[in-house]
Amino acid sequence: MPMDLSSTKYVGQTVDLPTEKTLSSIPKGEKGNEGVWEYPSPQQMLNAMLRKGKGDVPEDSVETMVSIHNFLNEGAWGEILQWEQPYSEATKVEPRLDRFTGRPDQMSPRAKLFSFLGKYFPSKFNDSPPFDRHDWTVLRSDGQGGWSKVRYVIDYYTGPEDEDTGMPTFSLDVRPALDNFTNAKDRVRHWTETEAKPVWDKALGRSN
Repeated sequence: MPMDLSSTKYVGQTVDLPTEKTLSSIPKGEKGNEGVWEYPSPQQMLNAMLRKGKGDVPEDSVETMVSIHNFLNEGAWGEILQWEQPYSEATKVEPRLDRFTGRPDQMSPRAKLFSFLGKYFPSKFNDSPPFDRHDWTVLRSDGQGGWSKVRYVIDYYTGPEDEDTGMPTFSLDVRPALDNFTNAKDRVRHWTETEAKPVWDKALGRSN
């Protein structure tokens, strides 16, 4: 989210939206004193959507949109921490987030593959494309005061409605980008050696 978003109501706005930003749990930057990333306020979110040409945005739904936005990003960071755990345990230093880039119009190769397979194997794969994509650049400590940068790809999927509440559900496909051999090795390790059920099973439409 751009840092220069206005917190001023736009002309014709009928609903008063909060302008207070929310602190995330995600450490920011290479220096320990940079704090954490901030989530945009509902007013900033509305202004950002209008600036991007989203059209007629329901003002009374923006606060809910912000809550979902924050919840999903916290979930994405939680998944990244699992991927980074072997390195964090080795260096005793937690990863940090350097930057993030929204790429909603650029479907990842894997999302394209899953969508294609879903047309022919609908019982095993979800043919619905992700509704959003982010690339996050994560800082991984070398244990000696330095950092390496690791790109993660995150596909955001809409799931079926919750049977009890009727509310929408979401799932995330979080993984290091195949930029180098280390990332490829980490993918194999994560999906074959960890006991946790991969989150992307939900994106594939799998269930146990």
